[in-house]
Amino acid sequence: MKGIKVIDIGSNPEETQFGTCELCFSYGTADNPYMVLEFPDGTQVTVDTHYWNWGDYLEYRVANIVDFSAWLSEQDLSDEDVEALKDNKYVLIFLIDEYNYRLEEEDE
Repeated sequence: MKGIKVIDIGSNPEETQFGTCELCFSYGTADNPYMVLEFPDGTQVTVDTHYWNWGDYLEYRVANIVDFSAWLSEQDLSDEDVEALKDNKYVLIFLIDEYNYRLEEEDE
């Protein structure tokens, strides 16, 4: 399916603890970014673009959101990928990685 686009971005910052042991334990602010996607049928879904892994906080960002939205709308995703994108942030994170990798390749 083509035509998925980013219609909004935002964040939900919160004070939190990082790390899992005394050596790496700290407090700080997690930005908790997200994107709002719109599908061709008009459905809108908010998808987190961050995740936690054993106390490590990872954010996935796009430098040019307008260009990313245009690129995303041209991707021909399977029906299975589209359904997964609606409830699994890792599908969007994979697409962000793919987009960012493509930009790195163009810069070389």
